[in-house]
Amino acid sequence: MAWQGFTSMVSFERAIAVLLVLNLIDAALTSVWVSTGIAGEGNPMMASAIGLGYGPFVLGKVALVGFGAWSLYSLRHHLAARVAVLPMTLLYCFVLGNHLGIGARVLGLVQRGLFFG
Repeated sequence: MAWQGFTSMVSFERAIAVLLVLNLIDAALTSVWVSTGIAGEGNPMMASAIGLGYGPFVLGKVALVGFGAWSLYSLRHHLAARVAVLPMTLLYCFVLGNHLGIGARVLGLVQRGLFFG
């Protein structure tokens, strides 16, 4: 079956690793965009955390996603856990794409027609 490759233990572990790395990148870039006034935090719960400071924001974000990843990993022998990580990782890929778009605009690459032209 085609889904077996996507739900194998190796794919699951890679997806968890990618999810955790993308979460760290998201936390760092969100901190930069918000602190410089370039963008705001779209998640109301995380926006409240930013109100407490960037340290609590990053710590909270990493802890929440880390707990979710740990929970899925502890259930890794269940097919549902191996399937659940896929849309989560895909969502973070879209979030990273959003950050790349913001970065392209900040660097003037959009205005020059080098991206999204």
